[in-house]
Amino acid sequence: MHRQAAARLCGRGPGGSRGGRTDMALRCAASLAAGRQPRGPRREGTVRWSSAAKASAVKINEKASREKILTLESMNPQVKAVEYAVRGPIVLKAGEIEKELRKGIKKPFTEVIKANIGDAHAMGQRPITFLRQVVALCTYPNLLDSPSFPEDAKKRARRILQGCGGNSLGSYTASQGINCIREDVASYIERRDGGVPADPDNIYLTTGASDGISAILKILISGGGKSRTGVMIPIPQYPLYSAAISELDAIQVNYYLDEENCWALNVNELRRALNEAKAYCNPKVLCIINPGNPTGQVQSRKCIEDVIHFAWEEKLFLLADEVYQDNVYSEGCQFHSFKKILYEMGPEYYNNVELASFHSTSKGYMGECGYRGGYMEVINLHPEIKGQLVKLLSVRLCPPVSGQAAMDIVVNPPVPGEESYAQFIKEKESVLNNLAKKAKLTEDMFNKIPGVHCNPLQGAMYAFPQIFIPSKAIEEAKAHKMAPDMFYCMKLLEETGICVVPGSGFGQREGTYHFRITILPPVEKLKILLEKVKDFHINVKCSPNLIKHLAKIQLELARADMLLPGEILGLISNEKEAEQGGYLGVQLSDSTNLCQLPCKTKDSFCFSRAGSWTPSASSDKGLKEQSFQYSDMKALAFGSQVMDEDSMAATQNCCGGLEKKNSIFLLRAVHFWEQSTDFGCFLEQKHLPVCLEGLFRGVWVVEYVVCFTNKNL
Repeated sequence: MHRQAAARLCGRGPGGSRGGRTDMALRCAASLAAGRQPRGPRREGTVRWSSAAKASAVKINEKASREKILTLESMNPQVKAVEYAVRGPIVLKAGEIEKELRKGIKKPFTEVIKANIGDAHAMGQRPITFLRQVVALCTYPNLLDSPSFPEDAKKRARRILQGCGGNSLGSYTASQGINCIREDVASYIERRDGGVPADPDNIYLTTGASDGISAILKILISGGGKSRTGVMIPIPQYPLYSAAISELDAIQVNYYLDEENCWALNVNELRRALNEAKAYCNPKVLCIINPGNPTGQVQSRKCIEDVIHFAWEEKLFLLADEVYQDNVYSEGCQFHSFKKILYEMGPEYYNNVELASFHSTSKGYMGECGYRGGYMEVINLHPEIKGQLVKLLSVRLCPPVSGQAAMDIVVNPPVPGEESYAQFIKEKESVLNNLAKKAKLTEDMFNKIPGVHCNPLQGAMYAFPQIFIPSKAIEEAKAHKMAPDMFYCMKLLEETGICVVPGSGFGQREGTYHFRITILPPVEKLKILLEKVKDFHINVKCSPNLIKHLAKIQLELARADMLLPGEILGLISNEKEAEQGGYLGVQLSDSTNLCQLPCKTKDSFCFSRAGSWTPSASSDKGLKEQSFQYSDMKALAFGSQVMDEDSMAATQNCCGGLEKKNSIFLLRAVHFWEQSTDFGCFLEQKHLPVCLEGLFRGVWVVEYVVCFTNKNL
């Protein structure tokens, strides 16, 4: 009787067979294990069966909860070591915030602006029409009969389809890519480099540039212990490199770009890094990113020649990441490919230096990230290694065929005389001109923020400003076990909705902090974004009491007899300089309105003791546009002080005299870093270069000044 009841509960027939109702039995057992009674009329023996079912269900659960084979302890340690900051913790947090906004949870902002990645189309950039037309025709060949598409687009689509199996974009291709597209890439390289020959057999179509870089690193890395391959990468770097090096268990060898010289590459720094690395690894790969990511510099021809000579001398394999070759904005800057310079340096170099260079559909004026199109050209590769490289690529069968088609349009666009040329060149120039405008806007706006310094954005799609973080914020970051710039960027996201990538994700010199931000948003949105960053940064620097105090000063100055507009030209760039002395550049825009202005408010800035101003250069224009060095400024104080007799005498000796004893150097402060809450004396500054227009006499009223201290920030 009990067995019959159990059979009915579990769906068995009279003979005890399960039939097709095993799932019902499992659901029943799980329900009983959870403490629920089975459905249906109560029968004698139900309780006894419940106990049995519970026991059975517990055994099922025990099997399900046994120790996992794959755990953090047992997984591949190289994969665990991989980090990719561009899509790291801050980006994950941004995704969480977006979900909260969709649920109606209130934030200080209405949207998350993902300025962390160079995804042009996600930021609103319109696709290049011709590229999309050709890919559409390849994807749906029936459109080849449509009069809506231009003939030059149809011609390219037919040629690509003829290279595909079954004339279909859905077929596999050769592992190196479609042959006719590799031929077009070779022709493009020859045009770009002024006739330098390119062999289609040296061209490999790839899944974006990233796949090509990873493949080359895989065949390069070998050895163990001190013979393990060392890979030299720039710092700051694109984290693809550090991630690939970690995954392949190679040795990362850092060389630092020169931030003080617009992120230039210095061969002496390469030599330092190489010589130090030889003690613990076998450096044999040198990676260059030009134009730079995240730094945006464009390397000069001389720099590239020096790097090639260094690689030849030290027998290093060169990797040239040139995906931003179309993104050059600054006057006087020009993209030079490593292949071209290598060829022009002569056969001793061209026939011996091993070089792999990379390009992509994702950047430039196209911004077609999602197609994952790319290529690499590899020259001077050993013939047997070429076979090994093809074998490695064949494991993945082939790169996305639609991406190959998109790459073909990048290297084989419309030419003068073709139907689509006028529209194509208009769209291309519009994108690049707009990017150049936004690069300049971003640089200028960052450099107007006290405590932020941004090098010129010569190329690429990003700014990488240096930010000066107060020591209290650094201590708070350490308390949260976070890098200071990670903490800063997380706060920026939480308070403004702006998602950027901390400099620690790219690498930076110790004691400096940066973040990377894309310049891709539309101009008006970019302005709003940068204003939000400015407000956030100033609030990080200033206490609420200090902000109120500054507001009172500005109100008093607004009532003054006269204010002369000025412009900040230079700031302290790091704490080391702050210890040595502060730097301030002031340019007065109207030399005819200089006047003596008595102290009008007790909340004014003044020099409590004067020093001597010494012209650093002579000029035919008299004192106009000369530089002066204030050699002994002791305490820049906050309060109602005026110059004492000694200060007056010292100032009169070099400045032509002051007519009023209570006159002061009155400086309108937009922002400064406080030493203490009682507004005491500031950091002693031994040198204060100032560039002035007009005669230096009387009281100077300028629009902005920034005071620095590295104590108790």
